[in-house]
Amino acid sequence: MGCGKCVNVCPKGCIRIAGEWMTAGEVAEKIRLNAPLLKINDGGVTFSGGEVLMQADFVIAVRSLIPEVHALIETSGYGEPSIFKRLIDAMDMVIMDIKIVDEAKHKRYTGVSNRVILENLNILKASGKLFRIRIPLIPGVNDDIENMESTAKLLEGAENLEMVELLRYNKGAGAKYESVGMVYNPDFDTSKDPTIFKTPFENRGMKVGIL
Repeated sequence: MGCGKCVNVCPKGCIRIAGEWMTAGEVAEKIRLNAPLLKINDGGVTFSGGEVLMQADFVIAVRSLIPEVHALIETSGYGEPSIFKRLIDAMDMVIMDIKIVDEAKHKRYTGVSNRVILENLNILKASGKLFRIRIPLIPGVNDDIENMESTAKLLEGAENLEMVELLRYNKGAGAKYESVGMVYNPDFDTSKDPTIFKTPFENRGMKVGIL
């Protein structure tokens, strides 16, 4: 059965459904109902993922129904540049991850080249759209001074950059693998804390936050 109705009566709790199917109109209505609360603290809605670029048409459709709500996306930047541009044009702000600048190293740890990510970063910088860069720090992988310097050089001169946020590695990340029956076996030491380098960004006049 694929309807999911068995979940409510299963005595063993063998299946858990995460999420639900909704139309763009239904999502927009939920956001609209919460809009007064969001506005109290100058808040809004963040479209994230997964990867938001994989559902760009849906997100743009939702956004078109709530023009009064401040909206932003959080993205890895890994997607077709034409789609990326359409999506950021529909938003008030963008949060984008930059993990590793060196292409060979990026491919080793993520399985893909970062060329399209860096192309989309250039599109974002040229767009004038307000944006933040987030760097998830993985101990022994991308928390070295060379990667931070390379990232800072990429961002230098971007007048629409609000700030850079350095995210400490989340040691609970393996729980997501377990929930879908996968084994979490990273090739780095998860017991270590990442090294944090702020100066490459601060020396170039960028605001830096640590999360």
